[in-house]
Amino acid sequence: MSNPFSNDTTTTGARAGNAAYNNLSTEAKEETDAIAEVPGLIGGGVITKIADTASGSGGTKVLEDFVPPPSAAIPNYQNIQQTKFNDIKTTTVAIDDHLERTYVDVINAKKAQIVTLSGQLYSAATASYPAANQRLITTTGAASGDSAHAAVNPTGISTFIYPSGCDPDPSTCTTNVDCCLIGVSGPVYPDILAAAHYPNLSNGTQTSGTIPAAQVDQTFVRVSRSTTGSGNYASNTLGIGQTLYASNDANYRGAESVVTSQTSLGTYYFFDDASNVNAGLASSITSIMGEITTLRNTLQSKISSNVNELREQKHQEELNTWFMDAGFRTTPVKDYASGVTALEDNELSTVIKNYDG
Repeated sequence: MSNPFSNDTTTTGARAGNAAYNNLSTEAKEETDAIAEVPGLIGGGVITKIADTASGSGGTKVLEDFVPPPSAAIPNYQNIQQTKFNDIKTTTVAIDDHLERTYVDVINAKKAQIVTLSGQLYSAATASYPAANQRLITTTGAASGDSAHAAVNPTGISTFIYPSGCDPDPSTCTTNVDCCLIGVSGPVYPDILAAAHYPNLSNGTQTSGTIPAAQVDQTFVRVSRSTTGSGNYASNTLGIGQTLYASNDANYRGAESVVTSQTSLGTYYFFDDASNVNAGLASSITSIMGEITTLRNTLQSKISSNVNELREQKHQEELNTWFMDAGFRTTPVKDYASGVTALEDNELSTVIKNYDG
C-alpha cells in the first residue's frame, strides 16, 4: 500500500503521519536488507565488524568503516530522534482524540442519561411511602440482574436505608407506612481510555535510576485531552503509554482505580422491577444501556485491530529518545562515586584481588 499521507501537508496530523510512515517504512526496509546480507543462520551469533570481515575474507582490512571528510557537519542525532518520536506520537494523539470524542464521550453522555432516569424513578417511588411492588432490591447480589448493572462500578454497590424520614425502630414503626427499608445503589463513573505506561519514560526523567522496561514499573493512567501530565504529555495525556485499553464497568482491564478516581456521574438505584414505577423510564434505561454496549464493543474492536501496533512503534521511538536524552543528562542516573569508594576500601579491594573462583 502506498503512503496514505503522501503530499498531504494540510494538518499537523497529516505531516506527522507522513513523516512517521516514511520513517517506519525506511526502517523496515533497512532491517530487511540488513538481515538479508547476514550469512548463515540469523540469531544467536555475533556479527563481526565490516572491517574484520573484509580482512578475514582476504580483503584489505580498513581502520574505519567510514571516515567523514573534515568539512562534514556532525548530524544533530538528538534532534533527529526527537522529531521521529514527535511525528509518530502525533499519529497516536490523533487516534486517541478521535476515539475519545467518537466513543468515550458519547458513552458517558448516555451514562449520565441513565443516572438522570434512575434518579427520576427513585424520586417517583419515594414521593410517598414506596408500594411493595415499587421498592429497591435488598441485597447487593441481586444487582447483577439489572439491565444497567454494567454501567455501575460493582465494587461500590452497597445497601442503604430509605426513604428519607423513615422510622428505623421496628418496635415503633408502622409496617408499610413509615418503617425504614433496605435498598441497593451504586456509583456511576465515566468510561475512560486508559494506558499502561512507564512514568519516568512519559515524564522524560532519567534521574530515578529506573530503566523503563520492567513490567512492575508500569502503571495505568487516563488517556484524555482533559487530563494533564508532564514531560512530553504536559498539555494532555493523549498518545501516552505503551498499550491502550478501553476501561469500563464491564471490564476495567486493570485500570479500575483510575476509573474510580474520576468524578462520579451520580448514583444508580436498583429496583426489583422499575417498570412498576414507570414503564417508560425503565424501558429507556434498558434501551440506552444497549446503545452503550454497542459503542463499547465497537471501541474495543477499533483498539484491538491496529491501534496498539502503531502505539508500540511510538513506544519504541520514545524509548530511543529517552536513552539518547539520558546520554545528555547533567546528573548521574547511578551513584557511581559510591561504587568507586567501595572499590577503594582496603578490605573489599583485597578480597576482590584475592578472589580466583
